[in-house]
Amino acid sequence: MLKFPLFLFILLMMPLPALAYMGPGAGITAIGCLIALVAGLWYTLKGFLWLPLKRLLGFGKDQQQDLPQAAEQTPQTSAQAQSAKLEDSK
Repeated sequence: MLKFPLFLFILLMMPLPALAYMGPGAGITAIGCLIALVAGLWYTLKGFLWLPLKRLLGFGKDQQQDLPQAAEQTPQTSAQAQSAKLEDSK
């Protein structure tokens, strides 16, 4: 009973010659595709799982509290900034 699955496992684990050649261009392409796949999976997991989880758990709230203070300041136009520079230089 146990002999057949064991025989099948050993048979499948035996190496067989491939009789194939993979040139340098195909090898570099395969390595590049593998790196791109890993990077794509990494950024997908980071974007769809980690960032919403981080926002949900409240990491980085100290940085977000500084934003309303910056929003209270009125932005200057380039003409106002230039006139302020001229006044400061006098």
